[in-house]
Amino acid sequence: MRPPLRSTDPGFDLIPQRFQRGMVHVTSPTSLAVDSPQGRKIFVFDRVFGQEVDQNGVWDYLEESVNAFVQGYNVSLLAYGQSGAGKSYTMGTSGPDEQSDVKVMGMFLATARQYFFSFDF
Repeated sequence: MRPPLRSTDPGFDLIPQRFQRGMVHVTSPTSLAVDSPQGRKIFVFDRVFGQEVDQNGVWDYLEESVNAFVQGYNVSLLAYGQSGAGKSYTMGTSGPDEQSDVKVMGMFLATARQYFFSFDF
């Protein structure tokens, strides 16, 4: 999860008012809670990343998944979160300057890079 947009951030006014407060909370490294009008709901995943984890931290975990994929295992990557949470940035639609920097490139680019480097040409 990425920190939600602050009221001073560009685009904050485009988020519907009911979504302007934090609704998703990391409860453990493998679960998160979503606040809804019907109450809090808990979801369990293989791994949940809190807002303090940077691109390198996400990649450190996913790198092994790419290796498993090359060995024939099925692998899925899912970015979930509220509007403005950073899903697009994390997965790889950052600006062109970031796409060439291994430390901040999105997971799609890092995954493709690792995948193609895993072959002997």
